[in-house]
Amino acid sequence: MNSLKKRAQTTKGIWITGLTNKKLLIIDCEGTDSINRNENDREKFEKCSSLFCLAITNLLIINMWVTDIGRYTASNYGVLKTVFEMNFKLFNCNCLKKIILILRDFDSRFHNFEKIIKILKNDIFNIWNEIKKPDNFENKKIEDFFIFEFMSLSNYIYERTKFENEINELKIRFNNQNNNYIFNNIINENIPSDGLGYYICQLWNEILNEKDLDIPTQKEMLANYRCQEIKMNTLKKYENELDNLYKKSSKKNLSDFKNNCINLRENILNDYDESVSYYDDNVKLKIREDLDENISKKLYSCFLNQSKKLIILVQNKMRIDLENKLKHFFSGNYFDFAFQIAEQYSEQLLEKLEEKKVYENWNLLGFTNLFDEIIENQKEKFLKEKKNSVIESLMNQNNKIFNSTLENYNGEDFWKQFNISYSRYFFLKIFNLRFFLLSSFKLTNEQLMNYLTEIEKEVYENLKKECLKKTKEICSISINLFKKRFNENNIKNLSQEQIYNLYKQLRTNYFNLFEQLKLFKIVRNINQLYDFDLNHSFHEELIKGKILSQLRNKKNEFENLMNQGEIIFMKKKFDNGIQSILERIMKKKNDSIFGNMPYWFIGLLIFFGLNNILRITKSIFFIPSLLFIGFYYSMIQLGKENIIRDKYFDIEFFLIKKITIIKNFIIKNLKYMNL
Repeated sequence: MNSLKKRAQTTKGIWITGLTNKKLLIIDCEGTDSINRNENDREKFEKCSSLFCLAITNLLIINMWVTDIGRYTASNYGVLKTVFEMNFKLFNCNCLKKIILILRDFDSRFHNFEKIIKILKNDIFNIWNEIKKPDNFENKKIEDFFIFEFMSLSNYIYERTKFENEINELKIRFNNQNNNYIFNNIINENIPSDGLGYYICQLWNEILNEKDLDIPTQKEMLANYRCQEIKMNTLKKYENELDNLYKKSSKKNLSDFKNNCINLRENILNDYDESVSYYDDNVKLKIREDLDENISKKLYSCFLNQSKKLIILVQNKMRIDLENKLKHFFSGNYFDFAFQIAEQYSEQLLEKLEEKKVYENWNLLGFTNLFDEIIENQKEKFLKEKKNSVIESLMNQNNKIFNSTLENYNGEDFWKQFNISYSRYFFLKIFNLRFFLLSSFKLTNEQLMNYLTEIEKEVYENLKKECLKKTKEICSISINLFKKRFNENNIKNLSQEQIYNLYKQLRTNYFNLFEQLKLFKIVRNINQLYDFDLNHSFHEELIKGKILSQLRNKKNEFENLMNQGEIIFMKKKFDNGIQSILERIMKKKNDSIFGNMPYWFIGLLIFFGLNNILRITKSIFFIPSLLFIGFYYSMIQLGKENIIRDKYFDIEFFLIKKITIIKNFIIKNLKYMNL
């Protein structure tokens, strides 16, 4: 203060500055005895500023004028009392603070330093004894809360050089390399610089509004606020890396997935730890756990992506393995067999998942029962393939049975013979299949009957299609079969009458066959005809009776293979085909017509018919007729004359159909005109 100008306060309010090279924060507070403030304002500001300085600093420096020693207000004893009282409320003996009392304008010529210190200590102890203490601190000494240090400063005006030297000595003590470092023996619980602004604002608002203060709580609030903020900023900082890992994990199986997760996790946590190193340990550790949990959730979603990829890979391997073993190695109970394979692959999957697992608390219980659907699908696929295989086997055998029955046909009921053989083979096949399904797949009776019924139904439909194809060729087949039975070797010892009788018998048999093939007489529900608990050899005759009974009782319920017009045409075509065979055999059986005639008679016929023969050779029809006769004779010699007859009847049948259509059209229009 320059008295020549005006004696007034040099500091108004509270000023704060920082020394970055020393990592110190210096607070300069307005004096407590300023005339510039009124009485009420002075008292309130004194209390607020004292609380603020006490709360925010580790070291309090209080100026005391030597001439004011012994006075109460001038010596700042009121400030000390406020500091002592509020210390209990603010810190609860959790923080040891240092107070330096500087004796200003001290002159060793006139003042005894030791005596003044003794006076000050006595006054301080008196103030301490006067204040009201909490019960749990009643027996506490002032040394448990404060470290006191006393210094002196010479007069700035009259002992300028000495004053500056003393100031320099004090300045050196702020260097932490100094043995007499000013902050020695002080528990350092500083506020981190990044949260200081928020902390100061909150603290001053609390003091100004005269709220109850609890500095450790305030520090915890600050730590919680800043650590939460740092946690969110850290997560945001690594958001792109987490997103990229998620995208990669969803596209393909990553061999280095676990290492990537561990490195990313460590980077995030280390970044957080570095930023919150100065905050309350309990708070930062708690929020660190929250951060780690957030990381775990994000990485777990990546882990789930990888799990899906692994599951698909292992499922495909298991599906292929199960399918191959079903084809080549399968025996016994299917489900025991399949679940044993599934268990092996489940263990493989869990091992692979464990290799990718970063957090021990990641749940793998959701990765069970992954192969049940595969087992069921493979069962259905196997049963379907088995069914198709059985149907194919039955159809091959049925074709053989049909051809055999046709080849051995002797005029009896064709369908009776076919159904007996067909049902016998069907039973043998189904009997073994039924035993296999019951023992290996544990099908219920309903499932088993549905399965066998599907087989029989498909066999029935396929057999009907095959029989329909056979009927289109039955005429040619029958002619060839007729040739095998009615040939020169079989009739060479027979008379003409016996030959003709055999011809008529065979002809009648095949005519009957055509009539029988008009309907598709296959027995239905063969599964119900058999008692699978009995040996089939013991009730074969009983089954025959059931088959014949079904054929008789359902004679009007069978499906058509041909209509009657087709049968008539087939008979006519067959008749013409076998007639030439009869003629050729009869011709070979007898001598030729010319073979019984005398040669002189043949010569007379040629002589008297020579003119007519010459006239015929000059006709334009001679050469075409000669070519046709030659072709026809050649076909007879080759045994192919039935081809010509077949074509003739094909044309005839085509014309008959067209004539019938025209006839029906005319009749329909005549009826319409009459109406």
